Amino acid sequence: PTRLVYKKVDSGAPTTLIDDNTVRFKVYQCASSVSTCTSSNGTLVYFSARGVLANDNIDSGKEVYKYKGTSAVSGAVSELTPYQGELILRYLPSGYKYVAVETNAPIGYYSPSGSGTEKVVSNTTVNNVETIENDYTEIRFEKTDIYGYYSNSDIAKINDNTIIFDTIKFVLRDKNGNKVLLKKIENGRYKLSRVASENTVEEITTKNGVLTITHLNRGEKYYIEEVSTDSAGNFILPTNISKPSGIPSGWTWAGHPYVEYAIGNTKPASVDTKLIANTPTRVVFVKRDSKTNEIINDSNITFNVYRCSKTSSAACTSSNGTLVYFSARAQITGDTEDPGKEVYKYSK
Repeated sequence: PTRLVYKKVDSGAPTTLIDDNTVRFKVYQCASSVSTCTSSNGTLVYFSARGVLANDNIDSGKEVYKYKGTSAVSGAVSELTPYQGELILRYLPSGYKYVAVETNAPIGYYSPSGSGTEKVVSNTTVNNVETIENDYTEIRFEKTDIYGYYSNSDIAKINDNTIIFDTIKFVLRDKNGNKVLLKKIENGRYKLSRVASENTVEEITTKNGVLTITHLNRGEKYYIEEVSTDSAGNFILPTNISKPSGIPSGWTWAGHPYVEYAIGNTKPASVDTKLIANTPTRVVFVKRDSKTNEIINDSNITFNVYRCSKTSSAACTSSNGTLVYFSARAQITGDTEDPGKEVYKYSK
């Protein structure tokens, strides 16, 4: 018998079949003379229920759909589900064009664009195999400094030379406000896991300040919440952000920064990317006259700053502290805390 196979694969891994029982197809038949066969100009094809063909030496053990006709007769089905990622159609009349139209994409993938995948079935071969790719859903997040001093590719100005933003922790929340467990693919890249046995994490981090999450559910809303500041303490984690309306009830509000995403049904022109900008820490030393309390404005005054562990019980001095270095004194563009004033930015 004739044989037409549609293999369902991930566009990022085209040799890996997508085994998802929620995927649905409809198949339409057109005359071979039609320039393009679509669901609009084609005739809907019906099949017997999916099952294993007796004595099948081509698709041994696999469940296939056997052609039944173009009429909705008793026992016939028109909505088809691939078997372990393969939609196998047998006994199709040869000499026609057929188009498989995906009516429901796999979970975690965008619906495909276009009118379907067309194929002419020949009576001279049984190896008519087509690949149908789906793009996984994807969101992106970037962590920035509100004043642009630390960029997402900037080596942290701290002694161990780690990337400063990559020590900040985040969580992903679903449309109900619940934290989502994710599988870590690599630093800064995670996917929604649907396998209970996979090692998953709740707190996630960026790589070079960028975080990517894939395979989220189409048509649903997600939130990324910042839950800790950087390990060096260069930034402040706000806890006083007012709870906006529309925040789901499952979210215990802590006043942290967050961003919101809505996953569409079709792939957007570019990856949805959002950012959270943090305000840096700020310490001010004011030089005053001990008698008059007036500020002493004298450019000859110099200071050295030393850093000690915050867990040390001893007073921090030049003897037990580490000398701290700064960038040359200058104004910070857009500074709302010290507008017009020259400040020192921590270096090492």
